[in-house]
Amino acid sequence: MPVYLVCYDLNKKGQNYECLYEKIKRYSGYTYVQDSVWAVYSDKTSSGVVDDLKTCLDGNDFLFVTEVTSNTCWITNKPKISEWIKNHVE
Repeated sequence: MPVYLVCYDLNKKGQNYECLYEKIKRYSGYTYVQDSVWAVYSDKTSSGVVDDLKTCLDGNDFLFVTEVTSNTCWITNKPKISEWIKNHVE
């Protein structure tokens, strides 16, 4: 199953993030990467992930979903995040 990076910006002041967090935590696997960024493990396409998560968004919010591949690079001081991604990327 592919891993997707989910990036969002909920622009409404005082936005309730719980809907989005609950949906993210329903995926086969997930990890919190940094503020407003998660990685999810899913058999859906990137557009399927967008369709699933957009029900939690307002009209002025931003959502970006892209597949993480073996060509993806990152730097982090959080080894658990790196290990999670490396263990799930095909």
